[in-house]
Amino acid sequence: MKFSIVIPVFNVAPYLERCLESVAASADAATASHGAAFEILCVDDGSTDGSGNILDTFAVRDPRLKVFHRHNGGVSAARNTALDAATGDWIGFVDADDYVSSLWFSRATELVSCFPDADIAVLDGQVVDGSVFAAKVSALPFLPPLSHIRHYRGQRVRRWAFKRFSKDGWPFLSFVRRSFLADNRFVPGIAIKEDILFFLSLSQRAGCIAYARFPGYFYTVRNGSALRRTGLFPARMHFLEELAKFPPSARKAISRSASWDLLHWLEERFPPDAAENAAFLAYWRRLRAEGRISLRDIYPYWALAVWLWLKTGNPAHVLRMRRARAFVGKLSFGLLP
Repeated sequence: MKFSIVIPVFNVAPYLERCLESVAASADAATASHGAAFEILCVDDGSTDGSGNILDTFAVRDPRLKVFHRHNGGVSAARNTALDAATGDWIGFVDADDYVSSLWFSRATELVSCFPDADIAVLDGQVVDGSVFAAKVSALPFLPPLSHIRHYRGQRVRRWAFKRFSKDGWPFLSFVRRSFLADNRFVPGIAIKEDILFFLSLSQRAGCIAYARFPGYFYTVRNGSALRRTGLFPARMHFLEELAKFPPSARKAISRSASWDLLHWLEERFPPDAAENAAFLAYWRRLRAEGRISLRDIYPYWALAVWLWLKTGNPAHVLRMRRARAFVGKLSFGLLP
């Protein structure tokens, strides 16, 4: 069994060495314990901070690592470059500022071996603070063996996928059979959440998805990452418009993403300018008219705000929710232009 690991790289020099070391160590462990083979496909998407040089240095040390240098075209185009070159039976994804447990690929090998007919295999992850650079690959917390091993077929595949990928938003925890992937690629030009759209699209035709609980992927939250940058209203609208193309059965997932993006939008840009206001109102009204979204879908986020307020002592979360509630309330009663 061979795995192709796709790593898009753009200006992540402080994090890149840790990522590559963790991937290499995990691949070594899976090869030793399960005989799995690996190729690590790293795409330098026009980095200007020396990330490309770090990749070239590692490629000399590890023949499994293949480096592709290209002009900056976005993370989707970078991933597609690697997918075109992949030769493995299974394809996995790692972001260059994240890292994995030494058992990550071993557990993935075990999971796909349990379900030979699976098209997608999914594990778990956990969040680490990118501003605290203390997590070393050699000192990761204890991780339990695989548990809660499950598989989904038929309509359950689509229901579970929409719930999983739109809620957690970590599709890079997934491994995809290359023969099933075929010519499917990431949609270029989407600045955020492009991986969610990619895996939701794949799940529409997947015959079987395997899942097991193993939180061995460490997702780094940092200010420079795509989802933490301000001024992303156009990108969010692009994502929501693409998401709205999915069938009505995905209403809850669409509602969840639209509600969450509404809150982020209000937090960053309140009050919004006229163009943003008109664009979001048109989008929200269209989804309500189509029965794809409901005001009830935003209720859990108000509860989340109260919980965050009690936990952190910061009332800003509740203020944000009050703004969202007032905005949506006026919208539902036709009080906004």
